Amino acid sequence: REKTRLRNINVADELITALNDKRIRIAYQPIVDAKTGETAIYECLVRMVQPDGNILAAGHFVPGAGKLG
Repeated sequence: REKTRLRNINVADELITALNDKRIRIAYQPIVDAKTGETAIYECLVRMVQPDGNILAAGHFVPGAGKLG
């Protein structure tokens, strides 16, 4: 439990810093209609760019972000 709590605090701190540093990005992924081959809609995906340039998918930081309220 304590380990999970500390990880959530760390993720929350990283997210706040990333927001302040404007390192949160939105990526638009096309969803293609299999019958027509045309783009039907776009899915919006959130990404966090780490200071070293690595990109984290939402699954790495959204669960901890939920603890922020």
